[in-house]
Amino acid sequence: MSESSIAAGVRRVEALTGGAAATAIQEDDALLVRIANVLKTPKTVLPERIERLLQAQRELEQQLRQMKGQLARSNIDALVAGAVSVDGVQVVASRVEDIDRNGLRRLVDELKTRLGSGVVVLASVTNGEAAFVVGVTAELVKQRGLHAGKIIGEITRLADGRGGGRPELAQGGGKAPGKVQAAIDAAGRIVAEHLS
Repeated sequence: MSESSIAAGVRRVEALTGGAAATAIQEDDALLVRIANVLKTPKTVLPERIERLLQAQRELEQQLRQMKGQLARSNIDALVAGAVSVDGVQVVASRVEDIDRNGLRRLVDELKTRLGSGVVVLASVTNGEAAFVVGVTAELVKQRGLHAGKIIGEITRLADGRGGGRPELAQGGGKAPGKVQAAIDAAGRIVAEHLS
């Protein structure tokens, strides 16, 4: 039934014998028949059928991620229009739905490009976990002393999390998804405190 290592040079083998072995074989066969019936596939080709299903699932998940990214990018105009000026610095701070951390990073980069000069703070909650990404354009790092890693540290603390990163791009997470909006709402104040 199983094999494992319990010490150096010592293996443990667990097995069934006699009637218990015959019962286990019958139960395994019954399980295979049930799986074959559910998949409408002969038992002999189950591995190939399952592999095809898993591949199709991976492709669908990839398509879904791409569509979510496209949807988020389609909202760029609205996000840019919602930018507020904090001591002369354009700040976009928003919660976006159903986008993973990689998608957030790409969206932050696109928004920085669109703004030309500014700070972008985005957050998303997926699978009960909060993700934050902060981007600061290069001239604001040099001329105004802003640092994305320091900004995200304060923002993620408001959602019971932590984060860090480089002056121009930082990311983090939060353990309290219910506090994400409050953290986003505080972004303008936090940016203002970091301006030199």
